[in-house]
Amino acid sequence: NFSETAFWQPHLLTGADGSVTFEFKVPDSVTSWNVWVHAITRDLRSGYASREAKTVKELMVRPYLPRFLREGDQADIKVVVNNASDKELSGALHFDIIDTATDQSILSQFGVSKTDVAGKSFTVPASGGTNLTFLIKTPSKVGQIAFKVTATSGDFSDGELRPIPILPGRMHLMQSRFVTLRAPGRRVMRFED
Repeated sequence: NFSETAFWQPHLLTGADGSVTFEFKVPDSVTSWNVWVHAITRDLRSGYASREAKTVKELMVRPYLPRFLREGDQADIKVVVNNASDKELSGALHFDIIDTATDQSILSQFGVSKTDVAGKSFTVPASGGTNLTFLIKTPSKVGQIAFKVTATSGDFSDGELRPIPILPGRMHLMQSRFVTLRAPGRRVMRFED
């Protein structure tokens, strides 16, 4: 839910002491929100208040992935772990590569050992970020794969599952020539190789 209006309630009634309490679920956007409250009494007196509220995700994980891989490619996959809280966070990051057809882990086919990437520890300073890098070598297998990255720190967690294709690694050679036909007739072009 990424709607631009988080909450709209035009008819809130106050309690006996004149206060109003309300709850609502904000959209999934990590952003700041303008909160406006307007009040009108029965004798038509009015008032208003405005504040800014922020929705943050204390722990966020963002893998930086290419749009596609080719057979035989070697790549450093960078994963950024962000901390939006006001204290240092330590935790574990899990990195996996999934065959989308079978939903099975294929890390070993990419030259990555499960022990090297399972529960890799990280420490992120308050309001900061840290990078973790994973070296992979793409196997000779065309198809769809997905990178799965999850991070946990205490009660906080975040993850991302992102599919990308593996394209053929063979090189396609092509020749082109320019031909102009000025009059009716026929031209023959030969590409010997």
